[in-house]
Amino acid sequence: SIVIAVDTSGSIDPVVLAQFGAEVSAVLEAYDTLIDVVYCDTEIQGRGQYTRQDLPLELAPAGFGGTDYRPVFDFVDKEGIVPRCLVYLTDLECHRFPENVPDYPVLWVQTGHYPGSVPFGETVQMG
Repeated sequence: SIVIAVDTSGSIDPVVLAQFGAEVSAVLEAYDTLIDVVYCDTEIQGRGQYTRQDLPLELAPAGFGGTDYRPVFDFVDKEGIVPRCLVYLTDLECHRFPENVPDYPVLWVQTGHYPGSVPFGETVQMG
């Protein structure tokens, strides 16, 4: 399975959320897999599990407060999820990262041009 974390902090506007939804749909179109979508601002605000059969996909974001990346990684651990990878859709306007590097690959997909950096994983700019 794949975990896709969706940053639902206040700095993420409806246009960006729609782009995030399109990215999640594109993954499902390309791969016949189970996706755990986790919505998070400073805490987990919701979760959805999706497969190709759920297309067209409509995300159900909640939150819109501050930003903290740690709850998503804690959630994956507590739920016993062993993802092939974790994709975090975010603007990188946060500096609260987990202290320990996870055992699975992490891809940070950045929207906007905030000069944030990540302590682990790879970063790509959403185009």
